[in-house]
Parts: sequence; structure tokens; C-alpha cells
Amino acid sequence: MTEVDVSLRLLNAGQLEAAELYQNLRTQAGFRPDALEGGADRPEVWIPVARLSRRSVSPIDVFDAGGQRLPRLTQYESSRLMASGLYRLFRAILLSHPHARQPNSDLSRFLFRNNEPRWLLQSALVTLLTERAQPGQRYERAATEFTVIGRGAEHKATALKILDEYAEALQDYFALLQVALSEYLLVVALDGRINEHVLTYESPVEATEPRATSRLSRLTRSKYVVSYKTQMPSTLRSYHFIAEAEPGIHITRLVLKSDSDLRVGAEVCEDLKCLAGELDAAKRSPKGHGYQKLLELEAQTTLRRLADLVRRRRWEAEAAQSSLPASRIPACDDLAWAAASGEGTTNANGDIVSSILEHPILIDPQVLRQAADEIVQQQLVHDLSVEDDPISNRAHAYWRRLHSRLQNTAQIQMRVTFIIEDATPASFRDAMTYCLSLAAIVLSLNWVMLGIPPTSMAIPISEMPRGGDTDAIIAVLLLIPGFLYARLSLPDRHSIAGHLRAGPRLAANMSLITTAFLAANIAAGVDGIALQVVFILAEVVPLAIGLGLMLLLRHSASPERSGAAGLPRWAYSANQLPGDVNPHVVFFTSGVLPRGDDV
Repeated sequence: MTEVDVSLRLLNAGQLEAAELYQNLRTQAGFRPDALEGGADRPEVWIPVARLSRRSVSPIDVFDAGGQRLPRLTQYESSRLMASGLYRLFRAILLSHPHARQPNSDLSRFLFRNNEPRWLLQSALVTLLTERAQPGQRYERAATEFTVIGRGAEHKATALKILDEYAEALQDYFALLQVALSEYLLVVALDGRINEHVLTYESPVEATEPRATSRLSRLTRSKYVVSYKTQMPSTLRSYHFIAEAEPGIHITRLVLKSDSDLRVGAEVCEDLKCLAGELDAAKRSPKGHGYQKLLELEAQTTLRRLADLVRRRRWEAEAAQSSLPASRIPACDDLAWAAASGEGTTNANGDIVSSILEHPILIDPQVLRQAADEIVQQQLVHDLSVEDDPISNRAHAYWRRLHSRLQNTAQIQMRVTFIIEDATPASFRDAMTYCLSLAAIVLSLNWVMLGIPPTSMAIPISEMPRGGDTDAIIAVLLLIPGFLYARLSLPDRHSIAGHLRAGPRLAANMSLITTAFLAANIAAGVDGIALQVVFILAEVVPLAIGLGLMLLLRHSASPERSGAAGLPRWAYSANQLPGDVNPHVVFFTSGVLPRGDDV
């Protein structure tokens, strides 16, 4: 379930006019210029609230705070609006290019004189966005014999030529187009007289297993690591994630991280490398005082941004009951200290020099390049929010964007990782007791029936019970194990609790099968050594399984390293290796493909 807070106060006049204009067009009413004057007379406004995968076929219903279902645009309607907007954006980008102002350039002819290539692109956009299926591979075939390039082929070649020649200027546009092709906007109608709205809807998610786990590890694991990935707009002010499991399952640790500092980190890395190159050049050939002053200002700005980045990571590590030691980021720590400490040096006259370029840490410009590498290697662009307490079947994490933080033009990647474990070890203990009980029942029956040591193989056929006694023994072997099996706490094997209790389930099933196999042999009249072999098998198998569960129960009580799951590299403690713990399952919002954490 996704809950969204929508404030119409954040819409500017142009956005509000567009939202109201579409409602007027739908109702075939003329646009009222006075609709923007005061919220009391405002009609319904159409607002996009989410992006959903085009692969999802489940209907999405959006409800307001009162539980009323809101009207929403169909995929076809929103896709046609998106196609129109994307073409206008495409044309605006090309119009801003210098070649568009040259009358004889190919771009100018494409934009102002040759209509057919533009119409072809418009038709392609509408087709791509309104059709549900998407093209896979490009269809090509050899030209037909005795034919030449016609007008249609020339228009197609012209359009493709423009796309290829101005691919660099359209790079961000192509990324946006890819998002529009894989997802569609969920647009709903809101009451324009109310500024604040709370909307809820069921968000479709997909799941994948990132690694192939062995069957033995699935049977013996006592903790289940779950990861959830989603994308959020860079203008998002806050994000609240709530995870809730069924009763009897505890969420022991929840970690939320995002790459909201990705743009800041990339700019700092680029500035550090550029600054290192300029310092090397200045050492080889000193330049004038004006250049040195500019270099000083650039160094102060860059290092202060780096110091602020390191400071936030340290505070977040302390909030997560961890630490970010200087030994992990030695170059970043030195440069952050040089920027924030206010230390200076003295010249030959004994005067204090506050220039950061004269600081001893910057004597070797290589430290700047090393700091840029540490930002990438230690994933300092990832912020962190950890919730450890209280331990229950419900946990949450809260993320808030800093007002001073630069907004990233791309989407913010959110990743939430939490650890699920059985509330008590009762499932292993109950299955162990069950297996040992079946072994004791079979051992007792063997002793009572034969009156000899159970390990003896010499059993005269005449000593085997017959008639009603045999029926009573079969009833004991079937009813008592079945009654005890029904008392076991074994949840649905397709649920998370079922995954955590897969080992006890298998152990109980195998013990029950061996007991039923013994009852079947007695009912079939098997006697002699063959029956004694079946008796020994029905004793040894449950006994061995019970002892194995006892060892697993002791192993599950020992600490595991799964507490490192989901943490960025800078947050790992000394005894944890980055990447040593992977999630067992990854859920991600439809349309968001799972990717690695490396930046």
C-alpha cells in the first residue's frame, strides 16, 4: 500500500492552469480565466501522482482520505498526452541548438521546411506510447531487387540522421523517453477547492532472487533478508517506509539508503580531479596572483563541500550505532579537516597565512585524486537511515531531503533492506521433539512386540502378532504421529514464515513418512529380517533428524553477519566485509530494474 501527500499549493500558476485546462477540455467547456482567482471556484484538477509499469495489468484504484475512489485517466489517455508533451520537448531542445538558426542547415530544414520527417517522428511517438507491446529487435531486410530509394525512405533517413547527429544534445531526452516507454503516469482528478490531499493506492511490485541459494542453506537459515527498491523524484521532500510481517515473525533491523547525494558526489569528484591537475600545472609553471586567487576560491568551495559530505556520513553512522573511522577514508578525512579546522601556516616573515593551498595536506595534489577515488569506492554518495528498535513484526524508516541539498535532475534511487527472523525457535524445537517422539514410539513398539532387543535380526515368524493386535499397532503408528503433526506450527510454505521454517517442515515430513512406511509393511504382512530392517530404519531416521535439528537450534542462536545487509560500504564495521551478505529476495517497484550499488 502506498500513501502520498499531495499539496496543490506547490503548483505554480502555469501548472495549475494546465491541470484545470484539461478538465475543461474533457467536459467540453470553455477555459475560464477567472478559475485561477481563488480556490473556492476551482474545478477538478488532474494531477500525476505515481509512475507504474506498463507490464502491470492489474487495475490501480486511488482513494482519498475518506475512502472514496478518485477518477483517473486511462493508459491510452495519459499516453497520448505524454506523446504530445514529449514531442514539444523534443522540438524545444532542437530549437535551442545553434544549428537551428542557420537557414541552410539540416536541422533548420527539418524544423521549419521539411514536414514529412517531423510527422513521421510524431507518428512514431504516438505509436510507441499508445501501443501496449514494445518493439524488441529492429526489423531489417535487404532492398527489393530493381527498386530505388523513394520519398518515404528519404524522409525516414532524414529523421534518423537528425536523431544520430544530435544524440548528444538529446541524451537526457532519450533517457526520459525510455522511462515513458516502460512506465505510464497515474493521473487522478482532485478537488481544486482543497489544497491538501492524502491519497492511497496499491502499488504493484515485482520480485526476483538475486542469487541462487542451495537447498541446504534454504533449509537451515534462520534469518531472511528482504530488499525493496524504488525510484522517487528528486523534488521529493520526505519518504516514509513501513514494513509489517505476520504475527510470529520479527523484523530485527531495517536499513534505508538513497543516492540523493549522487549529483553532489559526482561534482565533488570531478572538481577534486580538476583541482589536482591545476595544482600540478601551477607547480610546473607558476601563474599570476589573480589565477592563484581563483584557484584558492575553487579549493575552498570544493573542500568545504567534501567536508560537509563526510560530516553527514559520520553523523548518520553514529545514528546507526556504527562509526566512520578515518582509516577508511584517509584522504577525505585529511581534506575535510583542512577545510573545516581553520588551520593556517606562517611565511618567512612569521605572518599567518590562511590560504588553504598552503596547507601541508595539499602539498601533494595526489591526495585530491585519492579522495575522489574514496568517494566512489566507499559509496559516500549514499545516505543512511537505520531502525533497530523496537523489535517487533512492524518496522519503519524515515528519509527527509535537506533543503540545502542540490536537487538531482535524475530520479533518487531508494533501497530498503530489512532482516526477518522467527520470533522464537519454537519451530525447530517442536520439530526436534516430534522426531524424537516418533523414534521413541517405534522403539517401544519394537520392544513390546518382539520382547527382544530391538537390534536383533533373528525374529521367528511365529512370534509376530496377528489379527486385531496388528490393527492396533497400525493405528498407533498412524494416529499418534498424525495427531502430533497437526499440533506443529507449520505455516504456508509459500509465505516468509514458511521459508524460515522449511527445515522443520521437511524434518517432520520425513519422520512421518518413515513411520507410515513401517505401518504399511506391518499391514502387508512383512515379517522376519525384512520387518526388523524397516523397524530399524523407522528408528534411526527420526532419531538422526532430531539430533540434526538440535545442532541447528544451537547454531541459530549464534550471531550472524546478516546485520550488514543493505549498508553502504562506508557503514560497514571492521569485522564485516562489503558484499558478504546479499538479500534472499528483492522486491522492486514495477518498471524499476534491479541494479548494483556501485556508483
